[in-house]
Order: sequence, then C-alpha cells, then structure tokens
Amino acid sequence: VLARRREGDASAAVPRSESAFASAVYEALLAIALCHNVSPVESVGGGQAASLESCFQGASPDELSLVVFAARCGLVLHERTPTRIVVHEPSGRLRGFELLGEMPFSSELKRMGVLLRDESTGAIQFLAKGAESVMAERVASSDWMEEEVGNLAR
Repeated sequence: VLARRREGDASAAVPRSESAFASAVYEALLAIALCHNVSPVESVGGGQAASLESCFQGASPDELSLVVFAARCGLVLHERTPTRIVVHEPSGRLRGFELLGEMPFSSELKRMGVLLRDESTGAIQFLAKGAESVMAERVASSDWMEEEVGNLAR
C-alpha cells in the first residue's frame, strides 16, 4: 500500500472525472517509481531493453518487481544517487527529484519512505509504502480500496 502526503494537502480527494482518474493513476505509478532502494545498473531511458529486470539491482525482489512494473508502464528509473532520483517519463522527459531524506524499511515499522523535492516545481512530498496492515490505518478509508486490497490478498 502506498501513501502520499504533499505540503499543505490535508486529504486526498477521490477522482471524479476520467482525466482526474488518469492523473491519480499516473501519480501512483510515479510513487512506485520513486519510493524504493533500487538502483539502475545501466541507462534504460532511451528504449526497451531485452530484459528490463537485468537493468536494476536491489536487495528486495518485491522492490525490484515494483520498479520493473513502473518501467513497463513508462516511468523508468534512470538515475539514483544518495541525493537524487531521476525517472524517464513516457513523454521522453527526464524528471529529477532531490532526495531530502529517507526512512529505510524496517521489519519493526513494516514501511519505508522518501522525502523528495521535485526539481521542476519545487514541490516537496513524502512518499511511503509498507505492509497493508500498517498503511491501512494511515490512509483515508475507502470501501473500494478495502475491497480491492481484499481481492488482491486472495
């Protein structure tokens, strides 16, 4: 489960239009592409590699799978340093984020997070991901979300 909090954003609105829904899906994919400890082992931004999985390295197979999923959806991890994350967007643009802070995953907290500043807008956001049992109490309740999480768990 991913959670997102922006500066000054007290709650997340439910998207009401197709365009708002598309924007929400894009933002969720962007969060998946940014909130992790995976590193690219070669630049894959310009085209499709024969094996996308071999382009990234990380300690967790789950994190690798999420980064590969985001890449297959068009948000490719291009660069990750201790202070910066860059993704290659479907439009061809490279989008950079300053890594202001990181909360590493721990089995006790069952979550991890990153504090980022979008280099193009200056917007600061905290992205977190973790186990459903921990994250569900931290996001706005939604019958739809609870039903979908239940379906995925089966």
